[in-house]
Amino acid sequence: PKSVLYLAGLFKDNKKIETKFLDIFAYPDFKQVKRERNNPPIYFGMSDDQVVQSIRQYNPHIIAITSTANYFINDTIKMIELIRSNFPSVFIVVGGPDATNDYKVYFERTNAIDLIVMKEGEVTFEKLVTALRQGKSWKQLKGIAYQANDKMVVTNDQVYVKNLDDYHCDYDLIDLEQYFKINKEGYPSRL
Repeated sequence: PKSVLYLAGLFKDNKKIETKFLDIFAYPDFKQVKRERNNPPIYFGMSDDQVVQSIRQYNPHIIAITSTANYFINDTIKMIELIRSNFPSVFIVVGGPDATNDYKVYFERTNAIDLIVMKEGEVTFEKLVTALRQGKSWKQLKGIAYQANDKMVVTNDQVYVKNLDDYHCDYDLIDLEQYFKINKEGYPSRL
């Protein structure tokens, strides 16, 4: 979850912007996973109802989802559509390596995405949140892809971050003990 924690870190010192983090894979039903271990595939994570309930508690304006590998595209699309169906007015942003590489596939598979942040997201995401909060257009931002009038629009690339030390991970948003528990149960680390 580190990449999303970097995005949250952009707003850590801004008292007007509250960020929350929900790692749906960090809260599995370990008993169910153990029962189904020999009968793959195994769903490892929160149920759809738990996800909806958690989001409802947050009542967000923007939801950012990372998609790190093509292997997870079906689950990512399913989650995006679940969120859109339960929270029709939330602004859904998708980013990460897979969304960058396969943005056309994401838009072909669902119309529930408002935009995809391409490549490094720190600069673009901060500008996007600022534009949305100020009620300004975000369509001119660099480093995004979106659909307009049944056409895909891809803007020019955002400049790469010059100094990575300017960005900080907001580990305060996660329960590190939960990640230790996942490792203790014999499952790979999520960090």
